[in-house]
Amino acid sequence: FQFRATEREKAMESKWYSTESSRLTLVPSNRAMELEDLNIIEPEKFEERISQANIKEVIKEASHKNDSLKFCRKLVRNQLKLLENRESFVWEVLMASYNILAHFKELLQINDKGQLKQNYFAIVKEFWTDQKDYLSYSKNKKISILSNESWKRQFDEKSFKEYISQQFNFNEVISQSLECNSSYAREAFLLLSQTLLFRALQVINLVIVFCFSSITSEIESGFPMQENFTILMLEPSLYAYYNHTRGKFFTECCGKCKVCRGKMKNQSVTADLRTMRETFVFLERLFAGMDLANSKNTNIWVTLMIELHLALKTPAKMYE
Repeated sequence: FQFRATEREKAMESKWYSTESSRLTLVPSNRAMELEDLNIIEPEKFEERISQANIKEVIKEASHKNDSLKFCRKLVRNQLKLLENRESFVWEVLMASYNILAHFKELLQINDKGQLKQNYFAIVKEFWTDQKDYLSYSKNKKISILSNESWKRQFDEKSFKEYISQQFNFNEVISQSLECNSSYAREAFLLLSQTLLFRALQVINLVIVFCFSSITSEIESGFPMQENFTILMLEPSLYAYYNHTRGKFFTECCGKCKVCRGKMKNQSVTADLRTMRETFVFLERLFAGMDLANSKNTNIWVTLMIELHLALKTPAKMYE
């Protein structure tokens, strides 16, 4: 004598179990998707899912993917905040760079129409404001992790010069302030203007990162991954060899993941990184040993610009 199975009994053949109690609960298969949201899963898959969830959580907690973005946002907030205060060291650094520029202006027999200083300083505010807007999610919905190009725009000398020339018409703006009969003298002066401005901003960045507590309480502290990103500021070419997820340079990372393996082809990076770590230590000591609180002394900022230029052009061991 045979019984004909009902549709309900057929549906019960696919068994799902609830982990929320010690009692096993039979669940119809057509409700599997609904109950999955309630943590009702197959026993053999339970351990696997817990393991995967833990791994994802650990990776999420340990990820440094957005650190470069956080670093630059904090840096530009401090830059603009200090720029608003005419008594801050930022103006002393900019003035020191302008004084050097004014000296070469006389040597090159170039006359100032009276707007050179104003236009020179205005470019700084325009550049920092532009970077603030670019880094802001409210104004740039595409921003997530900083690209190599975006990083170099701020910290690489060549990229910086190209950007301010294209974005802010730097050469045209400065040229309008000058009276010069020699095209060679004008070209040399414009190149020097860009170089001095970049070096001044570089000094300002390093003071903010190294000396925020000794300069002013207005500056925010706690820069993420300070040493790594300071090294990347000083040598932007290394940015392409940085593992942002793990927060390490590939030469110091696992060497197994696809990010690290993909970058291991350039063996010279190891030597460059070692040199920049030595340079970092030198500059850290240099900034700590100078009376930066006495920012009215123009010679201090001129010395810093010269020392910084030499440190980045000369192997760090020469300074030991």
